[in-house]
Amino acid sequence: MNTRNDFLETLKFDVPTAIDEYSKYMYDYKEDFYRQAYREHIAISKIFPELDFHTVCRIKSFKSTLDKARHKGLDKVYDIHGIRHIINSVYGKNDEDILIKYCYKIRDYLKSYYASSSIHTEINREKDYILSPKENGYQALHLSGVAMNGHNRRFETQIKTTKMDEFAKYGNANHAEKYKPRALGKNPLSNVPRYAVIRSIDGKPAMHELSLEDCFQYFYNVPYADCLANRELDEKN
Repeated sequence: MNTRNDFLETLKFDVPTAIDEYSKYMYDYKEDFYRQAYREHIAISKIFPELDFHTVCRIKSFKSTLDKARHKGLDKVYDIHGIRHIINSVYGKNDEDILIKYCYKIRDYLKSYYASSSIHTEINREKDYILSPKENGYQALHLSGVAMNGHNRRFETQIKTTKMDEFAKYGNANHAEKYKPRALGKNPLSNVPRYAVIRSIDGKPAMHELSLEDCFQYFYNVPYADCLANRELDEKN
């Protein structure tokens, strides 16, 4: 039987360091992360005014961070802070081939934007899952970088179409499958990331940080109230 000590020995870092590092991303670095995503959204909007898109900021859950770092090492986890630029339409049309072309345009633009913003792009971590989808069908363009602003904050940027995003959440690539299990389990809150969404409203970008209940709904596609009701029913039985 696996014990807590067995689990700790499998980690490629010490837990106090992991807790300290994660706390910085969750609290100390959060405003800087949100500012980065907000500025990116504005910059993309100005360069590509024909786009209708929204931006999702995601802070990975501590449990998910531990699970990933256990296999790769904490310094290899770039997506505690994740930015998703999701393209809905171009000139009011949602032709997927055209949207895909803009995914590449945004990627190329962001690479030059990062270079001018004291952000180092990790070239060897750049992924094209549109040209070469994952086995489960997942598609997106990924960039990884380090914000060189004193604390070297790592982050990952994803660029995808609405169709790709919906497939990642609800299709074969969803988190209920092998890729990233999204089953509720006994402690469903432990897996829930924190989300903020940036949309253009009346031509101006607006950021909305989701409540814990909304984050839960976004991640599991199940209302938090329903989950609580089911857990209470299970406990009675």
